Amino acid sequence: FRGIIRDITERKNTEELLKQSEEKYRLLAEHVKDQVWLMDLDLNITYISPSVEKLMGYTLDEFKQIAVDKLLTTSSYQKAFDICAVEMPNVMADADYAIDRLIELELIRKNGQTLCLECAFNFIRDEKGNILSILGKGRDITERKQIEDSLRKSEENFRHSFDDSPLGVRIATAKGETIYA
Repeated sequence: FRGIIRDITERKNTEELLKQSEEKYRLLAEHVKDQVWLMDLDLNITYISPSVEKLMGYTLDEFKQIAVDKLLTTSSYQKAFDICAVEMPNVMADADYAIDRLIELELIRKNGQTLCLECAFNFIRDEKGNILSILGKGRDITERKQIEDSLRKSEENFRHSFDDSPLGVRIATAKGETIYA
């Protein structure tokens, strides 16, 4: 009778640590309200957080079938394309370069509704600095944009009511300084 015995304790411990790490990651991904997604260099979506599925109404498999230009309004697609044209040479030339601005994009949900997302992008690189994928992060700002639009319209109505008034109107501070005339 012959046998080989190997101590696999280290491998089992490593597997358990990996399992615990994956569970923590899944818990985090499932409960974050902001949207997170990964795209390959051809702009194909390879991962979406559960919050993206809830917000957009598509599953990951459906996202993989849809081209980016179908997820964005025409003006947002053009904006994203223009920003990429400006930023990509910097990203390619400098492994430490990060796009350091928020971009407001309008997306089209599965049900056809449009929503506004404030987005940021980073790049996942290998140890040599080569770009492996694009990390997108977004926050739904649709309600904020609607409130801003409502305030803008209210301000326009207010201004028009005074500008079109046959009476002279002056708004002043408590000290008598004219704010509007």
